[in-house]
Amino acid sequence: MSMLLMTSHHTFLRWGEDGAIIQCVYRDDLAKDLIRVDPNDSVIVGPRGDIIIDLALNGAVTLSKNGIFYCAEPNVELVEASRAVVGLWETFYTVLDKSASATSWFNVSIRPWTHNGEVVA
Repeated sequence: MSMLLMTSHHTFLRWGEDGAIIQCVYRDDLAKDLIRVDPNDSVIVGPRGDIIIDLALNGAVTLSKNGIFYCAEPNVELVEASRAVVGLWETFYTVLDKSASATSWFNVSIRPWTHNGEVVA
C-alpha cells in the first residue's frame, strides 16, 4: 500500500526537478511527483541517495541522511537534512494516497507505521 508523507503543517513532500525534497500543498498536477513510501520500507531511494525512515512518536516517522534529520519548516519550500534533534518540523505522517481514498486531506486519518508487517507505532 502506497502512502504519502505529510508534514505537521499539512503539506506534502514531493521530488523537485533537481532531486531536492520540496513541501507543497496537494494539487492534482503535482500528484505524480509526490514521494510515496510503503509502510514496510525503511529506506527511500531518492535521486540524491538513500533516505532513512525511522519511527517517531504518535505514529509519525522521521527522515534522515547520515544521522541528520530532514526538517520541513513552515513557509520554507525546501526540506533539507539540517537538524541533529527531532522536533515537530522533523516528523512526518504517513497518509493514504488521495487517489485511494475519498477522505479530504484536512480530515485525514493518520495511519500507523509498521515494521515487517506489524504495527509498531
